Amino acid sequence: MQASGQIAASVDADRRAAALLAGLQGGVLIMLATGKIEHLEVALDEGIGALHGTQGVAQDGSTA
Repeated sequence: MQASGQIAASVDADRRAAALLAGLQGGVLIMLATGKIEHLEVALDEGIGALHGTQGVAQDGSTA
């Protein structure tokens, strides 16, 4: 993504990947325990949003 210009070259890709993976694992664990997917959705939205500089923005476009 950095090579194609989709995310800034200054982004620490390894660190962001580790954070996204941890969020996914936690979100899946909570989903399996509760049957609710909201935590997994937020982990994905925030992890991907952090790559694009849009973290903290709800799916409807409002800010948290």
